[in-house]
Amino acid sequence: GFAREPGRVEWLFKKSMWQLIAVSVAGAMLSPVAAGVMGEPDLGPLLAVLFLLMPLQMYPGYGLAKINYDLRFGRFGNVMLVTATVRHAATIAGALAGFGVFSFALGVVASAVAEAIAVTRAGGKAPALLPLDRPRPVEDGVAVADQTRSGAGQNRQWIWASAIALMVAINGDYLGASVGATTVTIGLYFFGYQLAGALFQPMNLAASTVLVPAFARVEDAEARRAAFLETIRLTSVLGTIVFTAAAVGLAPLTDLLWSGKWNEAIFAIVGFAIYAPVRLVHPTVQAITRGCGRWSLYMSDIGITATVTIVSAVIGSLVGGLEALVVAVNGGHLMITLLATLRLGRYLDASPGRAVVAVLGPWLGGLAALAAAHQIRPLLDPTWSGVPLQIVVTIAVGLVTVVAPNRAPLLRIVKGGGRLRQQVAA
Repeated sequence: GFAREPGRVEWLFKKSMWQLIAVSVAGAMLSPVAAGVMGEPDLGPLLAVLFLLMPLQMYPGYGLAKINYDLRFGRFGNVMLVTATVRHAATIAGALAGFGVFSFALGVVASAVAEAIAVTRAGGKAPALLPLDRPRPVEDGVAVADQTRSGAGQNRQWIWASAIALMVAINGDYLGASVGATTVTIGLYFFGYQLAGALFQPMNLAASTVLVPAFARVEDAEARRAAFLETIRLTSVLGTIVFTAAAVGLAPLTDLLWSGKWNEAIFAIVGFAIYAPVRLVHPTVQAITRGCGRWSLYMSDIGITATVTIVSAVIGSLVGGLEALVVAVNGGHLMITLLATLRLGRYLDASPGRAVVAVLGPWLGGLAALAAAHQIRPLLDPTWSGVPLQIVVTIAVGLVTVVAPNRAPLLRIVKGGGRLRQQVAA
């Protein structure tokens, strides 16, 4: 689209933005009604503000897509880093200043403005929304009659459908949890996810940014299959290394930073950290799916993700308590990840057994390390003084259960090699 029909892509973006503005205004007007139906009328103003902020959040998307299309991954990563940093900093500052739940809206506003500025500086400025003139198709530099729908517009409905499904998939746990969980439980759940998510979201971004064009360039079936198995294995290994340590240290860190205020959310924080390595594999599989051009498979995966996320959250909320909600949602994501891996593996003709082992092997090794660290907790001071020894035990066991079985691909990363990098460079 950007190369063949830049004018039409720009027009479609403008049209979609005006449609989104209409939807956001309608949503803001209905927010008090929705809040009343949920039994939380005080949330009406917050819902209205979040609806009105939707266009502001989406506007820099055009520039980001252009940067990604031009394969300028360094600039893309810098934009995402600036946006995430500003969002979290503004949210924390708002909370400290006493804005309450509106701190999240403050973070959205600040990050959207920062993203727009960063995208413009990176060379991906979005067009003005007016005038809204529909361009005429061009052949050999001459405008012709618009007899057929162009390639840029043929899939507009699918783009909208996938965007809506993705929004449901991302926020489906909150929608499902609202069926039976209290606002306090959902708040603790949200805090736990955001704290753990601050660590794994950059890794998700890296997968989406780099793997799509990388796999698009690997045409040999055997090479693509081998790269798929090694990529998901390395994702699980690196995620396990990072989040096994995080699962040990986040509980005392939360107590230290917030002086016990958020200790009720520790189960959610640690729970998301424990499941994070498996959850990291899913966006990696999705990125590979897009890179392989399997858009129908990707679309169905989004639909499955949205459905399972909502159902698991409903079940967890009805069972009751934060613990049930965290276990149910993460258990659902475990099933989603395995299913997505097996479906893509079938297309690539990869062994189902090898694919499952690549995902679960490192993670189970990390669980063994955490179990060993947990066993010595009764012998230690529950404060920070006991954490170093727990980390030492976790590392010692993890070297045997995680690093040793995966030393070959890890060494390839250290040496700057790896099968995937060699194939893409070729």
